[in-house]
Amino acid sequence: MELFEILCGIGVTILALYYYLTSTFDFWKIRGVRGPQPIPGFGNVKDVMFNKTFMGDYLTKVYNAYKSEQIIGIFNGRTPVLIVKDPELIKNILIKDFTLFANRGLPTFKKVRMLK
Repeated sequence: MELFEILCGIGVTILALYYYLTSTFDFWKIRGVRGPQPIPGFGNVKDVMFNKTFMGDYLTKVYNAYKSEQIIGIFNGRTPVLIVKDPELIKNILIKDFTLFANRGLPTFKKVRMLK
């Protein structure tokens, strides 16, 4: 192979990786939900991933930065996460519309191995 072909292959691989890491970052923008700008590969929780800050402290910072918003959209890696601030909306989600939210962030395990 020539050097040019190798460089083109590396360039295409980098572009494909960048597209994969950022392809979901317009999720909240399309829906009109405001939130902080995510970083490719990390989303909005880079400092949490590197243990520079606690998740609760980060969420408090985001909560206070968007005081006028009822809902805030952030990203945990590539996964969109919705932060709901309005008490009436929280009540509707947890009571009335509970069955419409399939993945609520709580892991469930089908098989559980007994501890000895």
